[in-house]
Amino acid sequence: MTAIGIKLLKTNLSKYFSSVKAGKTIYVSDRNEIIAEIRKVSINEINKIEKTLTEDFNSGLLTKPQRKFSELKLKSKPISKIDWKKNYKDSKS
Repeated sequence: MTAIGIKLLKTNLSKYFSSVKAGKTIYVSDRNEIIAEIRKVSINEINKIEKTLTEDFNSGLLTKPQRKFSELKLKSKPISKIDWKKNYKDSKS
């Protein structure tokens, strides 16, 4: 059994998810109290989720997205393209 705190989980998320993918169960604690369990999903659970989603789509409870995520356009410039020095100088004048 592996129990880790939230902060450590956040810092090493990829490492712990690799362990989960390999079949290990991770318990997450907050102030020495276990609050969550992260484990690999079984085939039976995946089938149950897929069945439920299909039923919800067919009944109209859920709707499928109109566009793929990759088709969405950003409304603003990415942060890396912003000229911080210029913006700072402009704000001081």
